[in-house]
Amino acid sequence: MSRSGRWLALLAVALIAANAAQAQRVYVTPQVALRLGGSWEDVIGQQYDVNEHLSLGGAIGIWTDSTGGLELSYSGQPTSVRVTDTLFAKRDLDLSIHEFAFTGWREFGRRNATVQPVALGSLGVTWLTSDDADESETTFMLAAGGGIRIWSRDRRVGLRFDGRVFFSFLPGSTNVQCVLPGGCLFQFNDDVLIQTELAAGVMVALGSRRQVQ
Repeated sequence: MSRSGRWLALLAVALIAANAAQAQRVYVTPQVALRLGGSWEDVIGQQYDVNEHLSLGGAIGIWTDSTGGLELSYSGQPTSVRVTDTLFAKRDLDLSIHEFAFTGWREFGRRNATVQPVALGSLGVTWLTSDDADESETTFMLAAGGGIRIWSRDRRVGLRFDGRVFFSFLPGSTNVQCVLPGGCLFQFNDDVLIQTELAAGVMVALGSRRQVQ
């Protein structure tokens, strides 16, 4: 977590510095989402399937011009993973998935329209933790998606509905030894954890009412 925390702090400082230097408007966004899917297979053939669950998070960002912006976001999914071993026996293990992302977005609708389609792309890290394991793992993550923004006329408040696909690149050298009775093993086999997130939130502008041109 310490590496993720330092990464998050550095990006936050970068956003604040960019805002101070260019007088761009800042916004904040609380979000709730449904996170779907995600699976991997380990080096001994066991299958891990992440159970769908709600995720909570938010973002802080800046407008770079009148139709786009950059933001730093967090999304956390407390869930579990269904493990199917090579004899098809199943068990559930605790798993939490945390996404820290730096995102760029761009609106493509008619200028000054209150309803705007948007495309977005993200890069960052995924932090995997488990109460049933004695280790955690931080991996590189990419995400892409799109959605809709519904703005008030002064663009100070808006609703956002986003859909994104997350690609977390799992290293093959990771061994996460569980501490449950009887033992268990998380192993990643150079796999990609792919998840879909359907999110809704509110964008609230801070500071001056001046629009970025």
